[in-house]
Amino acid sequence: MAKVKNIKAIQNNIERRIKEFKKDTKELERSARIIRTEIVRDTRAGKGFDGKSFPDLSEKTTTRRGRLATQNRTHKDYRQFFSNATFTGDTVRKIKSKVKSFKIEIGGQGKHKKIKGIRDKTIKGSDSDISDILSGLSKRGWKILGVSEGAKTKIKKQFLQFLRRKRK
Repeated sequence: MAKVKNIKAIQNNIERRIKEFKKDTKELERSARIIRTEIVRDTRAGKGFDGKSFPDLSEKTTTRRGRLATQNRTHKDYRQFFSNATFTGDTVRKIKSKVKSFKIEIGGQGKHKKIKGIRDKTIKGSDSDISDILSGLSKRGWKILGVSEGAKTKIKKQFLQFLRRKRK
């Protein structure tokens, strides 16, 4: 095995490349897309960014969801007894990511579409802001918005590709 003589120079070079990566808006946008895609995939699979499943639904909630599903158009990943924040698909679909001054912001954007109740009247508050819905879910223990291990791995691979392209 070869002996490395100038470790400090290698560390400085890597730190410089990390700063370049963080300042490159195209790379940040790619990273934001990766994070958003992972959040949507994990949420529809019924697990949070930490890999743990969402809290179970109560019997009362599953009964209500079943009744509402007869009146509303549901998402293809909707299951009456499965906790995955996907009834109509609107909440998960409107999770957005954007790059602002070298940082990635992830959150809900827009309003949820109205949901019809059992008696064909729209449910009061069903058209709330997506950000309010996400914050309410996080207060109840749902870990939706965050960077998962899968996203971190993909971003590391993206960084290695960046290094290979910018080799000098």
